[in-house]
Amino acid sequence: MEKDNYYRLCLILCTFVQIGISSILLNSLSNIDNWSAVYAEDSRGYLLVADYFLGADILPEDIPLLRYRLFSPVIPFFASVLGKATGITAAFLCVNILLWLATVLIFYELLKILLRDNSSAFAGGLILTSSLPVIEWGLPVMTDMGAYFFASLILLLFFCFRDKKGFSIFYGLIIAVAILTKPILVTLLVFVCLGFLSDKRRQSAIMVFASCLILTFGAYSVFHLSLDDFKIFGGPRHRGIFYLFSAAVFCFNWGWFFFFKGWRSETVYKKYCFIYLASFFTTYLIFVHNPRLFFICYPAVILFIVKGIRSKYPEFKRMIFVTCAYMITSNVLAAFHLYVMRTMKLRDMDALKGFILSFL
Repeated sequence: MEKDNYYRLCLILCTFVQIGISSILLNSLSNIDNWSAVYAEDSRGYLLVADYFLGADILPEDIPLLRYRLFSPVIPFFASVLGKATGITAAFLCVNILLWLATVLIFYELLKILLRDNSSAFAGGLILTSSLPVIEWGLPVMTDMGAYFFASLILLLFFCFRDKKGFSIFYGLIIAVAILTKPILVTLLVFVCLGFLSDKRRQSAIMVFASCLILTFGAYSVFHLSLDDFKIFGGPRHRGIFYLFSAAVFCFNWGWFFFFKGWRSETVYKKYCFIYLASFFTTYLIFVHNPRLFFICYPAVILFIVKGIRSKYPEFKRMIFVTCAYMITSNVLAAFHLYVMRTMKLRDMDALKGFILSFL
């Protein structure tokens, strides 16, 4: 128990250090107007939602963006409540910091169940808290940190309570809140339903599916949202194998080498991890997909990365050394990515091609 608490304390301290590093990187490398550790590309829409909950007047030209972001109302709602005391932007920052800390600790508990090894779970928590998407989008006025939080929470609840009866409606409620945080988290609904079906619990799957859809669509009906509101900004922005490859490298860099080794060695929960990855890719390819949404697959991917590292380096010190090297790599890549995207303002392939052609 003492070692368990020691690992938790270390994860909390490392997370605070990483939050500090992230804020420095975001503030120093953001050369786009009003972008920083507080504001990013989607912040304006979520601020509109928070203002909407506060009863502020919304300009007519901002209504389409407001309606699109109302598909993700949970984090802006809590920010609007807390913002009455702290201000809206500070409220978003506080909420995201709390979610960052909670996600790391919940993921640690999840990995303890799946890996049955506290030391490996600790390494997984370190990898999560220093992952590039978390560094870049964990702090700003966005809902990505909330999405990462629910990805761990729903899986932890599933593995803790999947054998107990009477939790189906509860699952449906929590997953509905997750989807209202970030619609791509319909991945979690697909996973839980398929997980129950694989365990031959058809009634539980139906109960989860029905209760989740009723709650989700009930919430959207309150805001009078339609599919057309989502389609205005919700079309896939990137397609193709190269894009998927770059997103995978963006999120997990050289951890993929250990992922495949871990996949070969892991057996106990491989079925559920396969179901989760299949559920994720099905929804990822349908929704607005970008590298930071690709990171939703992290519970399964980091699990196998850690399993692979532990398999190759059974000694704790060597495993932590490799983990620290991974953490440093993620921070260096984040700094490079922020420099290219925010300082140089090369935010898509066309801009990058134009930059290269300017030297030819």
